[in-house]
Amino acid sequence: MSARLSASLDRFVKSDGLIQGRTDSLNSQSKDVTRQRDAHELRMEQLQARYTAQFTALDTLLSGLSSTSSFLTSQLSLLSK
Repeated sequence: MSARLSASLDRFVKSDGLIQGRTDSLNSQSKDVTRQRDAHELRMEQLQARYTAQFTALDTLLSGLSSTSSFLTSQLSLLSK
């Protein structure tokens, strides 16, 4: 009986046993999840930079259009006098 128990335990606790295999598998999955998370974070940072640049460009354009609108409004008011 002791030999059978020892053999059964060996399947689990040996360096190439079930527990080590499961541990290695979980560590591998954890590394994969970490790599995926890092890739998503990088993509989010890139998107944020892109959207910030687009917002700044549109804000500058809007400011220019507002100035043009004010200029044209004043010029048109001079024509009607």
